[in-house]
Amino acid sequence: PTSVAVSPDGAHVYVACANTDTLTCFSRDARDGRISLNFSQGIAAWGLFPGNLQPHTWVTSMSFARPPGGGDELLYATTAFPGSIHVLSRAPDGALTVLQTVSDGDDGGFVDALGGAMGASFSPEGDLLYVSAYTDSALSEFRVAQNGSVEYLDRLRAGERTRSEFVPSARPLLYDSFGRPDTSEALAQAHLSLGEGSHALVVA
Repeated sequence: PTSVAVSPDGAHVYVACANTDTLTCFSRDARDGRISLNFSQGIAAWGLFPGNLQPHTWVTSMSFARPPGGGDELLYATTAFPGSIHVLSRAPDGALTVLQTVSDGDDGGFVDALGGAMGASFSPEGDLLYVSAYTDSALSEFRVAQNGSVEYLDRLRAGERTRSEFVPSARPLLYDSFGRPDTSEALAQAHLSLGEGSHALVVA
């Protein structure tokens, strides 16, 4: 397994696996937390994302988020190759529907830093989405629309626009259950001053 996500209502658990290139849905019993395989929703990755995945192009991260305009939470998933961010809706029975896919090389090559997409994190306000990419050694920025769709804005590759003046965040550093810094909150806890305003920063 490469990633696990639990629906906000706790009814479904999604597990992505690299070796089998699958994204499988489990139903979860709210009374005792037990899960059972939802056979109808065990979907091969290239069937779920037609035209955007190749064999052994696995789902690398998944997270649910509510659109800025409200409504049901959407699932945001990254895939490594060619490198994509996917926006999916969830039906009451756990079925997923792809609403949008943005891939490396889209818009005539304008989107050029998603190769090896590995993770995604939202700004505290939920109106910006940041996607890290291993192969391209880059961080891409997306605007999140009121309906939850994403629009590519910018990217920062390793070695570009380097600065040495950092503005510490006022938020305390969070740690996971193993005592390690919680990198999922890194975007909310570190900021880099670049003239006007503050821009989120990920340090890997």
